Parts: sequence; C-alpha cells; structure tokens
Amino acid sequence: MGGGEILKKGWLVKSPPLEGGGMKSWRKRWFCLRSSKILEYYKSENGDIKGVVNLEDCVSIHSALFHKKYKHVFDIQTRDRTYFLVASSQEEMVLWVKSLCSVCSFITQEPVPNPSKRNSSTLPGNFPILPPTHTNAGVPFTEKFGTTPHTN
Repeated sequence: MGGGEILKKGWLVKSPPLEGGGMKSWRKRWFCLRSSKILEYYKSENGDIKGVVNLEDCVSIHSALFHKKYKHVFDIQTRDRTYFLVASSQEEMVLWVKSLCSVCSFITQEPVPNPSKRNSSTLPGNFPILPPTHTNAGVPFTEKFGTTPHTN
C-alpha cells in the first residue's frame, strides 16, 4: 500500500489505544514494516489497511515487557501514542525489535545473559532493572532489562 521496500511482515497482536477507554480488545493484525519508516497494519494479509504508524515520530522501543495475559510483548512509543504489540515467540519479538530499531536508526546492544538472575543489590545505587530500551534520544544507548522478563 505505502511506498518503500517491505523489510519485515507478519502477524502480531496489537493493543487498543490507551486513551479513550471503551471495550476495545487486543486484535491480531498483519503488519508490514517498510524502508520508508512506515509500519502498516491490516485486518488480514490481503485486506484493506487498518492503520499506519509513522516511525519518523518514534522516540523509543521497549522489548520483553511484562503483561498478565501475553508473552513476547514490545512497544513502539511515538510522540502521540504507545503501540503495544505481541509476537508469537521470543525469537519473533527479537526480529521485529531489531528490524524496527534498524529502520528508526536506533542503536542496540545484545542483552546480558540471564538478566532475571541478576541480584538487584549488585546494581549501582540499587536501582530497579528496567525493560530493554532502544532510543535515538541523542545519548549513548544502554541496554536495561525488565523486572519480570519472560523466558521460554
């Protein structure tokens, strides 16, 4: 539908907007990530476009987020909205996050092995461990980890 080469495509579950309330539920959507910094989503693989995320407005991406119902949750934060997305597996989530970070020109690092086994008392200042963050905020990127990461 949009311009630019398709870099990644596949099924993800998308949250409704946080604002506005209502009875909307998480929906499975077909996503296409384009080289033109556009993420499109559709009701079906060959259906009409349902929405577009302009990644020019992306300020950060967080991965391995905790959710009481879903595993493999990540988000895309834009200036106007946060999109929570669910991949079918840990590997698929990592592929989506890496692809999104590449398109957004974010700097990423590989995670520390077994972050859930780190003792928080060994962290400087005993600060809580945060979700992995990928950003282009103009400062060097530092990988941080969720307090309750999902493992397979």
